[in-house]
Amino acid sequence: MRRFFSVVCIFLLCQTASVFASSVAAAAASRGQILTGVKGKVTDGTGAAIPGAAVTMTDLTTHSSVSTTTGLDGQFSFDNVAPDPQIVAV
Repeated sequence: MRRFFSVVCIFLLCQTASVFASSVAAAAASRGQILTGVKGKVTDGTGAAIPGAAVTMTDLTTHSSVSTTTGLDGQFSFDNVAPDPQIVAV
């Protein structure tokens, strides 16, 4: 079970990375910093949504983390994300 879940997490990371890279059209913050958002969906091997999954995103530049949980549809989002390298873990 643990190995299967890891494969789902790796897929999620790849999917999130592509969303992150393609969404750098962002709002400017008060300091002139460019910010963006990251959205994704956590599913199992059958494609069914996983509600209530803990999702953590860590900024590799600042080492700061933010967490959220998926909704009933398995979706999550992080707003006001700096365009630094990020790791998303479930």
